Amino acid sequence: MLLTPLEEKRRRRWLRAQGAALGLAGGALWCVSVNFWLTGEVGRALVLDVAGLLLVVAGDRAAVRAEGR
Repeated sequence: MLLTPLEEKRRRRWLRAQGAALGLAGGALWCVSVNFWLTGEVGRALVLDVAGLLLVVAGDRAAVRAEGR
């Protein structure tokens, strides 16, 4: 589907914003997981670390799509 220049600009802006939001959410989960690592709750810490990693990767992919690569 061909998009007008304005629609393309909006799509890229949305993808960049989505990428940033996902990256921030992943980083926040990593910050929370530190608390669980320090208290010895390894299971919860690992779950939060993996979830954070998935969010950061999804954010990076959205940012790459926004660049059109």
